Amino acid sequence: MTRTPIISAIGIAFTLTLLLGGCGQPVATPTTEADPSGPVQERIQGVENGLIAVTAEGGLELGNPKTLAERMEHYGVPGVSIAVINDYQLDWAKGYGVLEAGGDERVTPDSLFNAGSIAKPVSAAAALALVEQDLLDLDQDVNDKLVSWQVPDNEYTTEEKVTLRRLLSHSAGLADGFPMRSSSDPEFEWWTASEGEAPDVTIQQLLEAQPPTDDGSPTRVTQVPGTAYQYSNFGYGVVQLLMTDVTHQPFSELVQETVLGPVGMPSSTFEQPLPEELRDRATTEHYVNGQPFEGKRHHYPILAPAGLWTTPSDLARFAVEIMRARAGESDLLLSQEMAGEMLTPQVEVRESFLSDSYGLGFDLAGEGQEFRFMHTGGTWGSTCMLWVHPETGQGAVIMTNSASGEGAIRFEILLSIAAEYGWPLALLPFETIDLVVVAAANLFNLVMAAIFLTRPKGWKRFERVAGLVLVGMAVPLGAAVILNALGKRGWWVVVLPLPLILHCIVELLLDYILKLDFRKTRLLGPYLALFYLGQMGLIGYAFIVEPVYGFATLATYFLCLGATRYAHAKGVG
Repeated sequence: MTRTPIISAIGIAFTLTLLLGGCGQPVATPTTEADPSGPVQERIQGVENGLIAVTAEGGLELGNPKTLAERMEHYGVPGVSIAVINDYQLDWAKGYGVLEAGGDERVTPDSLFNAGSIAKPVSAAAALALVEQDLLDLDQDVNDKLVSWQVPDNEYTTEEKVTLRRLLSHSAGLADGFPMRSSSDPEFEWWTASEGEAPDVTIQQLLEAQPPTDDGSPTRVTQVPGTAYQYSNFGYGVVQLLMTDVTHQPFSELVQETVLGPVGMPSSTFEQPLPEELRDRATTEHYVNGQPFEGKRHHYPILAPAGLWTTPSDLARFAVEIMRARAGESDLLLSQEMAGEMLTPQVEVRESFLSDSYGLGFDLAGEGQEFRFMHTGGTWGSTCMLWVHPETGQGAVIMTNSASGEGAIRFEILLSIAAEYGWPLALLPFETIDLVVVAAANLFNLVMAAIFLTRPKGWKRFERVAGLVLVGMAVPLGAAVILNALGKRGWWVVVLPLPLILHCIVELLLDYILKLDFRKTRLLGPYLALFYLGQMGLIGYAFIVEPVYGFATLATYFLCLGATRYAHAKGVG
């Protein structure tokens, strides 16, 4: 049910607070659907051996790849399952580890995991199928068709109403009455049921915070519908009531008919408790401390936002069908128009490193080849990730049976898959941006020192060489400033490289456009002051990034300064 607070490491900074669990040793022996030989197997091995570790501080250990087995042991994750999409089809699926810590039943591609909030796009697709059957309307007030519960009107709903479109895109203004956003939030005993049970509490009781739900508040509209993004698990609970009210069918049967059956997802179900024929191959969930759930797994009273048990292969088939529908190549699930609507931004998502906007069930980000739709999932005992690039037909589904590390291993695996398959990525992690800026500063100093020490015969020649170097340096430094600004790192980080960039611009302006010999003008003093100011700024920036980088940058600066003094003493220029 929870939406784990995660930040993507691909094109985005990792800012996770890692909670390292440590119960049981995961068994990394895999079982796989892939051909054990050939290019696919080579790619599997590349993924398994190319994980980029996330540090406890939220950084990335670049240049030091880890194996999947090492990272499973590090986090204490008993089981992992992966499905990779390539060229608009399932490329391979593979299971690692065990169903339960301390046990010997292996995870296979057919092992079921709790999908957490990845249930939302599946539920959204079912709702959109009802829209295409004219049973629902995306933009109609949901109270017109809700029977079992009504959204209470208040001052926020006077002009704008709660609609299905707004519920599916988390822009209906509904605020959850219970804190269930991460594995660190409290777990309510009345909320969950174990392996062979179903929760007793109803959706209506939850929405009204009625007994036994006495530790929350009623779900109400707290902002004008349609004006802003506000993630709401209970909003999808309202969607569930709306769908069952108009069809008079149990939700699990409804989704089976509209999505799971047509797409071909035989190992997926919203049925609670989990059917016995699926129970034997379902994983046991594990808390952040590595301990398995006493009742093996949890079931939740609201199905639409988090009631799905499935496999990565089934979710990959779902993602492929969404891509095919969007391209007009299939209508098994949705029409091309409706699939396009599902993947069209409905509301801006602010202050998120994960997505730019939210569609009808999916997080969305990027443009062109870099466009992606995705969703994460996390409960008190499972984490997962669905990530798809529809323009290139690439993607992956990663599922674990542990909340250890709040699912950081998902992103480490995702990075490895992205590198192995050459996914289109727009941005770099902040750690890489920092390294680019620091490396650029050091390279500039070293090149300048080399130019001075070579004692060129003509100052004009030196001017042109130095100008080219300076202008060349302006490009990566300027890009770093823009990326820092986009990442909202803070004004002090953004302005540090600016003086040197301005210095580069001045060099270009004077030497190549105005054809001025600035040594014969009054510009020399301000010009050199700008240069030194830029150097000091970059040195300070390097110290902020890492003290050792600061000392290295300071050393190359003194090398450049010494070379300049030496060159001048020898009469260069």
